[in-house]
Amino acid sequence: MTYYNDKNVYSVNALPKHGAGYPLRADGSAKTVCLNGEWKFKYFPSVTLLDRNPSSWDSIEVPSNWQLKGFGKPIYTNIRYPYPICTNPLKLPLIDDTDNSCGVYMREFELEKTEDRVHIEFAANSGAEVYVNGTFAGYSESSFDYQEYDITDLVKEGVNELKIVVYRYTVGSYLEDQDMWRLSGIFRDVMLIFVPPVRIADIYARASFSEDFGTAKFKAGIQVDARRASLVNGKVTVCLKDAAGKSVAEGVMPLKPVDEKGKTVVKFEQTVEKPELWSAENPYLYTLFVALCDEDGKVLDLRSLKFGFRKIEILPKRGEQDPCILLNGKKLKIRGVNRHEFHPEYGHAVPKEIIEQDLILLRRNNIDSVRTSHYPNQDALYALCDQLGLYVIDENNMESHGTWDGIERGRREAEQALPGDREEWQGMLLDRVESMFHRHKNHPCVV
Repeated sequence: MTYYNDKNVYSVNALPKHGAGYPLRADGSAKTVCLNGEWKFKYFPSVTLLDRNPSSWDSIEVPSNWQLKGFGKPIYTNIRYPYPICTNPLKLPLIDDTDNSCGVYMREFELEKTEDRVHIEFAANSGAEVYVNGTFAGYSESSFDYQEYDITDLVKEGVNELKIVVYRYTVGSYLEDQDMWRLSGIFRDVMLIFVPPVRIADIYARASFSEDFGTAKFKAGIQVDARRASLVNGKVTVCLKDAAGKSVAEGVMPLKPVDEKGKTVVKFEQTVEKPELWSAENPYLYTLFVALCDEDGKVLDLRSLKFGFRKIEILPKRGEQDPCILLNGKKLKIRGVNRHEFHPEYGHAVPKEIIEQDLILLRRNNIDSVRTSHYPNQDALYALCDQLGLYVIDENNMESHGTWDGIERGRREAEQALPGDREEWQGMLLDRVESMFHRHKNHPCVV
């Protein structure tokens, strides 16, 4: 299996991204188990030496980057790709196996009997194969996107083995030529997610406004799907509460029957009078609760997310007036910075506490905007920007200027620049754009 060197394979069994967050228990806590901590680890300087079942192990902290834990060397580069990424126009795209390091991560976890589906979520740089109890579960190679897999059929009651093989470079690395430290490993939280058989699969919350912003129409699209179960006469309840806990919009909607492996969508819309508008000066957040219930009113799935009423408009040049961005009908002037998700001690595995310190420092210095140069950041950043009032210019994980030399010099090799207009790259490119959009579409901070 050499997915990492196959331009036609960039995702196997990874679930679609969504904006529904985690399923919640009745007390409001997430139905998740965090698998962070010390994992068994085996480093290989070349994939030609890879043994997925090594006879001996070292250990490593998860999340982290292995170069900062004594395995291999970190590389800093801008336009030039690291050497294992071949830029010979006649060989694009090609990864040099002999100089492509990899690591095998392994740990055990224990499961009690459950009727829920079991998913696993994490992010790894640059490509990762997942094995559960020795069976292949999935593969993906967009470094800064979270990946989620349904491993229900592979787990068992009691002790389970989780193994993740991470490759430093993949064909997807051609799209990850950002000006930064090139680091590897599982660098975001590894979470087990317990998902109801019939679940809220996605939520898209938004609003439209009257001309004077005195009223708003709150809108929510809710997708429900089923696996290993079905639902007849179900219903979805929606409740939007202000910061004081008062309901400002609520309703109950009947649900069409959902067959096993099926899905359906319901739409909610209600007028809200005098909405508090979200902005950097007033980062006012409402809380949206969405519940999926059976015909007897029993809650099958509960989700919650923060919501901000705000409107973004981009106006073109109009006569003598320059183009501008409007926020809630008023001109918006961006006072922002570029920010890499990087720390000299933690690499790309930046703790939430340090992210919060960064953002508070920005606000204290009259900075109101952050560009996630040049990839999606971890979830904590967006939640904090919602709360603190920072506008986010969100970027997907795409940068390939290491193949642009031909364009700049006008040579024939320009035809080989990636991705160019070559259709074989379209799926991978759109996957990264769509992943960013669907994961972050409900955050008011993303402008």
